[in-house]
Formats: sequence, C-alpha cells, structure tokens
Amino acid sequence: VAVLHSHLSDTERHGHWQQIASGRVQVVVGARSAIFAPVPHLGLIVIDEEHETTFKQETVPRYHARDVARRRAEMAGVPLVLGSATPTLEPWWRARQGRDVLLSLPRRVERRPLPPITLVDIRNDPHCRRGAAVGRALRTAMRQALDAGGQVILFLNVRGYSPAVWCRSCGRGVQCPNCDITLTWHQDRNAVLCHLCDFRADPPRACPECGQPGLRYLGVGTQKLEQEVQAQFPDYACQRMDSDTMRRHGSHDEALAAFRSGKVQILLGTQMIAKGLHFPNVTLVGVVDADTMLHQPDLRAAERTFQLIAQVAGRTGRSERGGRVLVQSACPTEPAIQLAVRHDYVTFAEWELKNRREAEAPPFRHLARIIVRSLEEKEAETAAHLIVQSLRHAIQRLNAPVDLLGPAPAPIFKQKKYFRFHLLLKA
Repeated sequence: VAVLHSHLSDTERHGHWQQIASGRVQVVVGARSAIFAPVPHLGLIVIDEEHETTFKQETVPRYHARDVARRRAEMAGVPLVLGSATPTLEPWWRARQGRDVLLSLPRRVERRPLPPITLVDIRNDPHCRRGAAVGRALRTAMRQALDAGGQVILFLNVRGYSPAVWCRSCGRGVQCPNCDITLTWHQDRNAVLCHLCDFRADPPRACPECGQPGLRYLGVGTQKLEQEVQAQFPDYACQRMDSDTMRRHGSHDEALAAFRSGKVQILLGTQMIAKGLHFPNVTLVGVVDADTMLHQPDLRAAERTFQLIAQVAGRTGRSERGGRVLVQSACPTEPAIQLAVRHDYVTFAEWELKNRREAEAPPFRHLARIIVRSLEEKEAETAAHLIVQSLRHAIQRLNAPVDLLGPAPAPIFKQKKYFRFHLLLKA
C-alpha cells in the first residue's frame, strides 16, 4: 500500500511513484493528486466522500479529481465508485438519468438509527441576543450530556475570536488594505488578521475611515466559543481544533487521541471535525451557527449547508448510548436547513435540482468562469471588456449555444492587492 499526500518530501514521493509504476504496490491511497498515480494495472477507482470541495484544485493546473477519475476509469475500462452520504448533484443527476448506477445503503452500521435533530431558532434566544454563541437550549443539552458521562462536539465554521471589527460611528467594518473583506480579531495573538492574504496588524484604537474611537468586535469565532464554553463548563476539559491550533506536526492526532481516550469531554472546531470521525461516546453534537455558508455568493451554498449539517450530525449516535443533534439557526425556515434536520436528502436534491434547472446551472449546463485581475483597476476592467468582445464575436461566428454574462466586479473585488473582474460562460 502506498499513501500519497502533500506532506511527503520530494524524495518520499519519488520513491512511492517508482514503486507504483513498477507494479510492486497494489493499493494507492491518497488525496486528490493520487488520481494521477502511474498504476500499471488499474482495476478500480474509489472516491470516498466525493462531495468534498477539496477534490477541486483552485490553482494551476486546475482540475476536479472526480472528473479526472471518471475519464481515467473510462480509458482503463474499470469501475469508478463514488461514495457519499450527501452526494453532489452532478453524479446524483447522472444516476437519475441512468448514466450511472445508484447503490443505496439506507441503514447505518449495526442498523443504528439516525440521531434525532432539533432545530433551534435563536432569533429570540436571551443568551444569543446578548452576544453568546451557545443558546439556552444547547447549553442545557450540553449539561445533560456531560453529567451523564457523554462527550460533546460543537461545530462552528468560523476561525478567530470575532469575524468583524465594526465602527459604531460610521457603520463600516474595518477592512484589509489588500482585500475587500473585513479583518478578523484573533484574541490569542492580540491582532486583526485577513484570512485571504494573511495581513496582520495590531487591533485599531480608532476607525481608519472616520477616526472615531469605540470600535466593536462582532460575531463569534471558534476562539470566542472556546472561551465561553470553558467559562460555562469549568469542570470539563475542552479542546479546540481549527487551522490556528493544529499547526504543529502531530497536533491533529494528539487532539483526537485525547478526545477518544476521554481526557477531553468537549471538542469544538471548524469543518475538520465535521466528518470522518468515529467516537462512540459522543452523545450530543451542536451546530452553533448553521447559517455561515447559506448566504455566500455561491450557487452551491444551499447544497453545502445541507451537506455540512448532515455530515456533522453523523458524528453522534454511533453506539448503543445513542445521541442527538441541536442545530442553531437564525434562518430556521430555509429549506436546506429544514430538510437536513429531517435527514431527507432525496427531497432536498429534487428541490435544489428544480432551482438549478430554472437558473440554467449545473448539472443542467456547464459553467466556466474567467477572472481578470490587475494591480490597476482600470487595466483589469479594460482587459475584461476586450475578452468579452472577442468571445461575443466568436460565439456569433460559430453560432455556438453559449451564453455570456459580464464582465462585472467579482464578489471579492480586491484580493491580495489585485482588482478583479469576472465573466461567466454557460453552455
């Protein structure tokens, strides 16, 4: 067995590839780049958790491991197995059309029931209205689970202490000088950071726009959640897992080992704790804020919200002790959240496919996004318009069934000092 991942040295990777190419390795396990392994006698490709966004590489060379796997399986004449409890809509639609074979596993291991999920509307929760992350219902459920000897997982997909620094005088957020996003306050470093370009500065004493003092730190990140949980449950050990605490080599394994052994009773963190973990003693999972991904400018926002809630819910009820899930939301009527709470993937898929068909979006049409960036705003805008003119001429000349939208400023207009315009091709 060869295991391929990004932490291998060049020498280790070269050694693995030589062994694979010579036929001395029968099984290759790895992240997305493993799909290119030079297996001489390929017999089967399996992509587990195929819904994972990390299978798509966002830097050159850009590719999606699922699409590469499908083409490679076709060329080699071997089966491709895509596994997921919450499949992406593209392969689900292919299966609906009969182009792929759908194999359903409707029951959990040992026929254990899916954990009941309770949706908690926090809009009028007295604790949340005062700025707390954990509402009254979740706090009570945590106390009951911990007092009964169970363990708790809390999920919040926001790093830092407060994701926004806001001026009460002019109403503006303090933004990164290099990017069009607000800075996040990290209390442990006593600094405000940009999560896009890693810009770092001391916390501002006054607003950079209007010069008035009295800035407020708004929102809740994993650091603030950890502080709140430690204050509310001082008798129980708490471990935070996010990219800030898991920097040291081996820290990830150490944290999970401490939780597995029972030394830690409360595990909280970002999406790295949301899937793939098996802890039989976890009797409560709390989704602190189910709305973090819901309103992103992303056509897959609803799909990813459903997937995340469903995947997190799967971390409990994995033994005879059973378990339950509490989902806090300020948008409790959203269909993606409602259907995730009911464990109803099929209805969600039908609802979202209907939306996608109306929007002429994947899986019914292909999309290609072109981003033009420059350190000079006017230069980027001019280049984007020139590209659009060329594409329009080509579409007309070829009479191609392609729609062209844009150009327009990108949702994050400035990123790492570059001004960005984008356009969209539909075919």
